[in-house]
Amino acid sequence: MRLDDIDLKFFENREDFDGDLKVGGGDLELTNSSTDTKMQEVMNRCQTNNPDWFRHYNVGADLEDIRGMVQAEETANLGANKILQALTHDGKFRAENIKIEPVPTDMDEITYFIFIDIGKQEPLVIEYPIEL
Repeated sequence: MRLDDIDLKFFENREDFDGDLKVGGGDLELTNSSTDTKMQEVMNRCQTNNPDWFRHYNVGADLEDIRGMVQAEETANLGANKILQALTHDGKFRAENIKIEPVPTDMDEITYFIFIDIGKQEPLVIEYPIEL
C-alpha cells in the first residue's frame, strides 16, 4: 500500500462526512481503502475555503464564493471550475481523469457530480450539493 492510499479517517460513510477525525478504541482511525482516501480528499477540498489550511493555501475550492449567486449556468460553471482547480492544483488528481457535472437540484441549490477515474472498472463518483 502506498502512503497516498491511507489517511486519518474523517468519515464512517459518505452520508456522515462532518470533517471530524474518527476515533476507535482510543486511537485515531485510518481510512481502509485508497478509494475512501481519495473520496475523503475530494470532500475535504470541496468543503474548504482558502487559506483555511496553513501551508496548503490553495487546497480549498472556495465554494463559499458562489453562495448568494443566482441559480444560473454561469454560477454552476464557476463552481465546477473552482472544484477542478482545487483537485488539480498540486497534482493530487489529473484534470483529464476528472469530469464534473453541475445539476440544479433546487431553486437555491446546485449538486456537483464529480467523476474521477481512479484506475478501477468504475469511476469514483462523489455527489456534492451546495446551497446558494
